[in-house]
Amino acid sequence: MGEFFLHVELVCPSLQAANKSLLALDSCASATQSATPGVTTYIFYRSAAVTKRLAQASAGEVGIEYLEVYLDDAAFWGHVKSREWAGGYQQLTDLANRRARFVYFAGNPSEDIQRSKSWQELDATPVDMTSTVIYEPTADPTVSGFEFLSLYLDGVDSAPSLAAIAQHASWMTCAAFPHPTLNSVTRFIGVRQPAPLTPTEFNDWQMLLSHQPTGQATLIATEPSPLQGLMERSQLMLQVTLKQHSGYAIHPFAPTKTSSAR
Repeated sequence: MGEFFLHVELVCPSLQAANKSLLALDSCASATQSATPGVTTYIFYRSAAVTKRLAQASAGEVGIEYLEVYLDDAAFWGHVKSREWAGGYQQLTDLANRRARFVYFAGNPSEDIQRSKSWQELDATPVDMTSTVIYEPTADPTVSGFEFLSLYLDGVDSAPSLAAIAQHASWMTCAAFPHPTLNSVTRFIGVRQPAPLTPTEFNDWQMLLSHQPTGQATLIATEPSPLQGLMERSQLMLQVTLKQHSGYAIHPFAPTKTSSAR
């Protein structure tokens, strides 16, 4: 289908610049949500992990992360050709509001997309995927809400455990990959349905955390999540946001199906 995602780490020179960028992203997300359900995820937030790892916090710099998931070419073109989106994007690309931007992608954007001016301006780097689910329609379309998890894991080889975690049907989007810029750092990004962890899923998380990885975890959820307890008992620095997020993790009109198998 040509599914792909874009993940962006943005370093802003100040809190004021970060707030301007978040307002611009709000405008982009509102336009995208109203016009292009094929963009199934468009979520962004101030990131303690990016601030710590890529920004100069002592100089007042602030980090932002965002994730965009596209089901096909039509979703991308509908996104970038929206007049409402263009207004917000113009503010987002104002160099006064950012010191650095790192863009990564996974999946299969078409050659037409990769040749376009919009794509070239992103200067996006493909990531070496350990495991990935770009978009798997929810197994139960009656379930509302979401859990979004972002991990920066240091040192240990977490790829086997993350690959097992990614196979669980609760994940609608997830990816694990070596960070292209930071040495010996593994990234995990995922969006899942709110649901109790199955015994197998719990064991897979326990296996990962038994290696006592250090790093950062960001959890954004519409209700208390079983992942929170696991993260709190780990060695990870945890940033939790309940019910407060920007953009959307699951488009209300994203495709669904009544059963899902991996």
